[in-house]
Amino acid sequence: SAPIFRISTNLNMILIYLLGVDKFTLFLFRVSKRMLSMVEASFAQPLNPYLEFVRGEEDIHLTCEFNSVNPKDIKIQVFDDGVEISVINSGVERFKRLFTSKRRLKDNPQINFLNGILEVRIPYNDRLY
Repeated sequence: SAPIFRISTNLNMILIYLLGVDKFTLFLFRVSKRMLSMVEASFAQPLNPYLEFVRGEEDIHLTCEFNSVNPKDIKIQVFDDGVEISVINSGVERFKRLFTSKRRLKDNPQINFLNGILEVRIPYNDRLY
C-alpha cells in the first residue's frame, strides 16, 4: 500500500503546486465530497415494489419486483414464522417488509433474482404451531 500512498501524496502535491491550493482547502474539498455522497444517499427514495405473497400447501412463495436494485443490497432473513425482505443502499434502508406464516418455516429458502424480479420459496416444516 505504500506505493499507492506515495502516488496519491505526489498527486496532491502537484495539485497544490499547479492550482495554488493550500492543504486545508484540499482537505475541505475531500470532506465536502464525502458529505455530499452521504446526503445523496439519505435522499434516496423509498422503494414501493410490486409484491405478491402466497401461502401454498407446501411452501410460501414471495415475488418482489425490484427495478434498479443491486442484488447485493437485498437482505433476506428467514424466521420460524415468517420472512423479512429489506433493501439497504449506502447504509439507508429503502425497503423493509415482514411476511408472516401460520406454519413453521424451514430455514432453507430457494432464492432467485433475475431481471429485477426476486422470487423466494420457503417450504413449511412438518409441525404446526
